[in-house]
Amino acid sequence: MDMNLSERNQKIDDVLAQLLSYEPRKFDWYYDQLENLDMIVYDYGSYMVTEPLNVDEELRRVLDADFDLCRALLTLLFREDHFDNGSFETRVERGDVKLIVERMRDLIREELQ
Repeated sequence: MDMNLSERNQKIDDVLAQLLSYEPRKFDWYYDQLENLDMIVYDYGSYMVTEPLNVDEELRRVLDADFDLCRALLTLLFREDHFDNGSFETRVERGDVKLIVERMRDLIREELQ
């Protein structure tokens, strides 16, 4: 059964809202949920502008980011954790994940209006 755009956006918003209450033991669940909703960007590097890749510098782009860039930035943080286990939790604590998630939720709400 296909979801319409409104249902899909609501499902995405629900998963993003759960990320705001991040629980480290659910790291894989969050990733799987986002992947099932086509929210993971496998070529996230093509959205990045720093070379070598500088995650903190890339995150400065969030406030003006469109939805696809936000998806890529969120994927970047998941991938960063793959290479530096525990970094996602640090990004949550610093507010980096919240910044991306809130921007994405704002963009979803704008689209629904």
